[in-house]
Amino acid sequence: MSGLDNIVKKIKSNSRDEIELIKKDAESYRASVLAEAKKETDKEIKNILDQAKRDQDLFEEKVVSNGEFKQRNALLKAKGEVIDEVIARALDELKNQDTDSYFATVLNVLKGNVQDKDGKICFSKKDLDRIPSDFEAKALDIAKEKGGSLTVDNEPADIADGFILKYGDIEENCTFDAIFEAKRDELRDLVNKNLFNK
Repeated sequence: MSGLDNIVKKIKSNSRDEIELIKKDAESYRASVLAEAKKETDKEIKNILDQAKRDQDLFEEKVVSNGEFKQRNALLKAKGEVIDEVIARALDELKNQDTDSYFATVLNVLKGNVQDKDGKICFSKKDLDRIPSDFEAKALDIAKEKGGSLTVDNEPADIADGFILKYGDIEENCTFDAIFEAKRDELRDLVNKNLFNK
């Protein structure tokens, strides 16, 4: 009987070691995916900001020859257009990320909006069709951290991107358009600061 106990003990030990190795590999992969997504996003934002800066410089050169009042107004208008363009490009980039980056972004947005209640997360048909197999478990883990629970609603929501959180009769619109609209002034200030404050 002692030999059988030793075999069982050895199997359990090997299983624990294998599980730890799998967990470490998964964490390493997750970290590398997030790092690569951040690197690509940062690179794209830099490109957008560089182009916007060049556009802004061009706008400023065109306005210099006019009178001071016209120059000031034209510059403000140009800055506003550049700022709006940068924000529109950023929103477009966000919406058109590859699947892994897109759902990593969704999980980050979820962290800031999930509540300590039982709820559902609703996606568009397009997103339901491409949702990663481990997404629901990750979303549930985030909800549990806040003391709640969350399941993916299999009925498609009438949205283009992002998601909607449902807690009973209460819905929280977390579509990317809604988030950008809610944060519009902050985004405009941030882009303005990065482009025009020297």
